Amino acid sequence: MSARPVVAHVLNSIGLGGVPEVAWQLLRRLPDDRFDQRVYALRRAEGEEEARAARVARIEARGVPVAFADATGSLGVVAHLCDWLVANGVDLVHTHSYRPN
Repeated sequence: MSARPVVAHVLNSIGLGGVPEVAWQLLRRLPDDRFDQRVYALRRAEGEEEARAARVARIEARGVPVAFADATGSLGVVAHLCDWLVANGVDLVHTHSYRPN
């Protein structure tokens, strides 16, 4: 178990709009010495792959791992998310926008 609380930021996708940007602003402002952060995306969005990859790279360069759902269908994605939360020892789940909620 991490000495710092593990915080999972759950997003619908690593999109190009405001929600991933808000998550990024929070990720970069939470103190590294107090929180161990993770990002989980419910789906891989399509289009603008280079821009999306740049957003993922920016997050990972901050030392925050990014994971994507490895399942299909709503129930499959929820089950995968639950398994991922347990495997990562997540203490706090912060959902961003209505689908992850």
